[in-house]
Amino acid sequence: MTKKDFLAQLQSRLAHLSKEDAEERLSFYAEMIDDRMEEGLTEEEAVAAIGSIDEVAAQETTPAQDFSPVEKEEKPSRALRTRDVVLLAVGAPLWIPLVAAAIVVVLALYISAWAVVAALWVADAAFAIAPLGGVICAIVFGCQGYGGGAAFMVACGLCCGGLSIFLFFGCKQLTKWVCLLTVKMAKGVKTFFKGRGAK
Repeated sequence: MTKKDFLAQLQSRLAHLSKEDAEERLSFYAEMIDDRMEEGLTEEEAVAAIGSIDEVAAQETTPAQDFSPVEKEEKPSRALRTRDVVLLAVGAPLWIPLVAAAIVVVLALYISAWAVVAALWVADAAFAIAPLGGVICAIVFGCQGYGGGAAFMVACGLCCGGLSIFLFFGCKQLTKWVCLLTVKMAKGVKTFFKGRGAK
């Protein structure tokens, strides 16, 4: 089943909900399908991993009853928010340096990961160019009468060319992993700030 078909069927099953609630749930499942496709699943596999329409619709009937009245009752009071602000202000000399250090460490690890990827791609490019250098050196050695040296340079160039092929696939896979990490980190930061804004 495609994402479009899944969402269309789910929308018809959520007809008992308000328009806002139905749109919120449809958006949630659309994002879940997109996340699984970003992880490498096909569209059909991503839809199947969520479950059948019947299962999803059954899960959505209970939360629908819990939505409006309970949410309003559970909102924190103004006194609690004031207390939280005071605690944050008093603890600022402790938590601000810790948060800053954590951010710096995460950024350093992230930049290091991309630096490793860049270095490996540069190495791969060097190995890919090596056969050309080997041929040029072989010609020079051959013209000077060093047949053994010429053969050695050709062999070295061919070995480097073969290594560049293997290294290419490794670099490609590592780049994919780091890109997925980037997407997950961006989504995590977005979710964090969204959650903070909703409070």
